[in-house]
Amino acid sequence: YYNLIGDVKQYDYNKEKPNISKDLIPVVDYDLAQKLGDKVLGKDIGLGSQFDIGEYYLISTKDDLAWVAPLEPQNFFKWFQNRDSIPGYIYVSATNPNDIRLVQDINGKDINIKYSDKSYFNREINRYAYLQNNFTKGMTDYSFEIDDEGNPYWVITTYAPTIGFSGYDVSGVIVINAQTGESKYYDKDSKEIPTWVDRIYPRDFIYQQLKYYGAYKNGWLNTITSQKEMIQPTDGLSYVFIDNKPYFYTGMTSIKSDESTVGFIITDIVSKKTDFYTLNGSTETSAKSSAEGKVQQFNYTASAPILLDVYNTPTYFMTLKDKDGLVKQYAFVSVKNYNIVSIGDSISSSKKNYYSALKSNGVLKSDQSSSTSKKGVVERINKLDDLFYMKLKDDKNIYLLDKNLSKEIVLTQENDNVSIKYNNNDDTYKEVLEFENNSF
Repeated sequence: YYNLIGDVKQYDYNKEKPNISKDLIPVVDYDLAQKLGDKVLGKDIGLGSQFDIGEYYLISTKDDLAWVAPLEPQNFFKWFQNRDSIPGYIYVSATNPNDIRLVQDINGKDINIKYSDKSYFNREINRYAYLQNNFTKGMTDYSFEIDDEGNPYWVITTYAPTIGFSGYDVSGVIVINAQTGESKYYDKDSKEIPTWVDRIYPRDFIYQQLKYYGAYKNGWLNTITSQKEMIQPTDGLSYVFIDNKPYFYTGMTSIKSDESTVGFIITDIVSKKTDFYTLNGSTETSAKSSAEGKVQQFNYTASAPILLDVYNTPTYFMTLKDKDGLVKQYAFVSVKNYNIVSIGDSISSSKKNYYSALKSNGVLKSDQSSSTSKKGVVERINKLDDLFYMKLKDDKNIYLLDKNLSKEIVLTQENDNVSIKYNNNDDTYKEVLEFENNSF
């Protein structure tokens, strides 16, 4: 049972970090996707009276992350009337709540979904998949996905026992065209699995195997005696995104502690490649409570935390939603110290506030090793808390200046000629290390 998860490679987060995406940040969660999709379907009276929206699934596309859900007939009679022409699916961008689509055609060709979860007889996807010579396979995790052109498919995980009659693990995947019914089975290690398939290993399988991994390192007897070195995953699995692909993420905490983590685990949903990054810090639950505490007067609820690396600092990102489930603010919380919290009305403003919080708490240190010198003309300069934000003409970067860096900063205005030396990291916001106003 301990080995079900496979070979887990261990890294020190402070020495080797995963390449978690900083650009594609999902701000739309499952509940919000449902609300946004309902509004789109409700605008079409004809469709809204015949179809509901099925379950949403998080997928990656060529340039975005999105929630997709098929239209489903409301009842048997409405299915019978439309049994050959369920006319499309809902697409909700996970990174842009304004990008919501009812997709009914692809390159001018109408979508006609024939196989779905709420269809009947041999059109019901569970029954149809079973009848495609899959009588001896266990099947689970029916996921609705789209290929690179937008064509709808069902991706179904197959599984089998590996330890006697238990110890279930994935054996392969079935890919079914939702329009034509064309079905193909792939072994889990096959190189022919389509590249657009995002999910092979179910969430429940991975979570259970991580529990085994944390519990049985020193054998079964240890679990009921000293519980030496036992760890456990924190509540549930969330997602991180590496090279635009979703991975399962969970913190790992001591069996006797629920306030701090000993590290976190990232698992590839397609290959089950699992990496354990050791890092002492706060759990996702503690981070949520900290973010909600900052805005307790509004009774906002934080979404499931997403792990990011912000300013070379492990960070939880969350949206803060009102009672109607609408996103009102954004929060960044330090993994190492959940008392370092920033709130903003936009991601960029919250990120700026997070920078200030990290600086004021001594987390960020000025690094001169990769600095760059530059001269320019000030286009804009404004102060927020203890930082000045400056933009130069013909320069896309935003420069952050500590108020104590130079007395000349306070007197600097638009169109002044300045010389700066800044930390040339890969972030849009650059920390200024030296400043001189050449217009004085």
